[in-house]
Amino acid sequence: MVFRKMKIAIHQPEFMPWLGYFHKMEMADIYVILDDVQFKKRYFENRNYIRNSSNDTKEWITIPVKTKGKYHQNISDVEISYEENWSNKILNTFILRYGENEVTTSFNNLIKDFTNLSCCNTSLLKLNLMIIGWFRKNFNIKTPLSYLSNLNINSKGSDLILDICKEMGATTYICGPSGKDYLNIKDFQDANINIEWQEFTEPNYYKNKSNLSYLSSFDFVQNFGLNCSSNFNETIML
Repeated sequence: MVFRKMKIAIHQPEFMPWLGYFHKMEMADIYVILDDVQFKKRYFENRNYIRNSSNDTKEWITIPVKTKGKYHQNISDVEISYEENWSNKILNTFILRYGENEVTTSFNNLIKDFTNLSCCNTSLLKLNLMIIGWFRKNFNIKTPLSYLSNLNINSKGSDLILDICKEMGATTYICGPSGKDYLNIKDFQDANINIEWQEFTEPNYYKNKSNLSYLSSFDFVQNFGLNCSSNFNETIML
């Protein structure tokens, strides 16, 4: 009998994730989306950084969501607020900061397609998954996705991560540096699951601009263009 090793990575469905998100996804044999955990306000689930090209700084771009009276809602239940006409604001911001080009047009068309989906155009989760799919296509990432909501797991914190690893038959868990703050490493050792700490250094892919940390991957695609999988592999997956 051949024992198959399997690496797993796990993360929330962020809005326009940074490059480290997709670096970890590409490293894994399977990537589990935490679509059934509590929404974190002022985190990266409904906002992220983009480059302000006019002064070479970074700024937040945010999806307004309904939070009043919803203190413990799951990510899957978060609704987008249309009171601020968020889609037009984002479309105009991208054009202002990056100009009208094929990348901006492609992404803005995705936003327009989402707002036309009457079945789910208020779902932050659906929007984030569509955007993650857009990046996966441009980076040619083939790692299969799985979803916490499809697993019968109700634990939290470190136990949640460990239980997902066990359920999926993982032998290695790929973890970012922040995992050192909350993972019970001994539990993973007892379960014979190795922890591989992600080592990722953000590349400076602009020749004449500052290397701003934690920018959305959108900035990378703007620099290299659509379908930039070769640039992703050469620059990110070193």
